[in-house]
Amino acid sequence: MAGTEPRTILHPASVTRARYWLAAALRLAALIIGAWACLTLIGSLTRLVAQLLTGALSAALSGDGAPIVQILLIAQVPALLWIAGAWLMYAKAQRLAGAVFPVPAPVCPICGYRVTGLRPGAPCPECGCALPGEPAPRAVPRA
Repeated sequence: MAGTEPRTILHPASVTRARYWLAAALRLAALIIGAWACLTLIGSLTRLVAQLLTGALSAALSGDGAPIVQILLIAQVPALLWIAGAWLMYAKAQRLAGAVFPVPAPVCPICGYRVTGLRPGAPCPECGCALPGEPAPRAVPRA
């Protein structure tokens, strides 16, 4: 097909590198979020236990104070949800990175036909052009 521009194909190694670094960044973010949520949860539970031990809530527990304890315990749910989300993000970081950076399927540079499974240098079954083989190493220019 004359007049069509060759398509740019991303090298699989660059996609793999991008996937690796994105997964590493996602895992780091998940660790930071998880640590923040755990510290928040520990701090609020510590305050609750301190109030229970000092007797500040003892009067509330004896009568109509049960809703106060329930409210204090329900306040821990957001921190638990953040911890669960951070764990899920850490566990699925590689899959998320793969969704953002999919490995490109090899295609013919002229017509765009998928040439998965053909040997390098074989002609394209659609347009007949020769497919590029393995890329030759680039020469480093001397200064």
